[in-house]
Amino acid sequence: MAFEVRQEDKRNREQAIKDQSSKQTKVLPYANLEERKRMALVNPIANKHLSQFLDELTNFDPVNVLEVAMGEAQVSREVFLPRFSEIDMFDHDAHAVNMAKALQQKHPKIKRVEQSSMETYEFKTEYNLIFMRYASGYLNDFDFK
Repeated sequence: MAFEVRQEDKRNREQAIKDQSSKQTKVLPYANLEERKRMALVNPIANKHLSQFLDELTNFDPVNVLEVAMGEAQVSREVFLPRFSEIDMFDHDAHAVNMAKALQQKHPKIKRVEQSSMETYEFKTEYNLIFMRYASGYLNDFDFK
C-alpha cells in the first residue's frame, strides 16, 4: 500500500486546515493550533489507509477494538464503527472523554469509555485490535531517560 500524496488528498488537506483553523481552540484543548493543523492534514488520509488496510485483511474477525488516546474519537467514528461489533476507548483528557461519552449515547457499539492513562488502564477483555495515534502525550519523563 503506497502512502503517496495525491492532488485530491492535497486539496482535501488544505481545506481541512482552513476548516480546523477556523474552529475554536476549546474543541481540542490539549492540542495547540499547530498540532490541530497537522492533525487536519494527516487524519483523513490516515483514516482512509487504515480503512483500506482493515478491509483487505483476510482471516480477521473484527469483533472488538480498543482506541487508545482517542481524542475526538475520529478513528472510531470513521473507521471502527462501520467495521467492529464493539469499541472501547480511553484518554487521559477529561474533555475528550466527555465527547466520547456523548458519542457513546448515539452508538451502542461503543461499550466502554474511560478516563485513564496507559499505565492505569485496566484491561477487562481481549481485543482483536488495539489502536494508538498521537499517543506520545502519554509518555512521561521516565520514558525519555
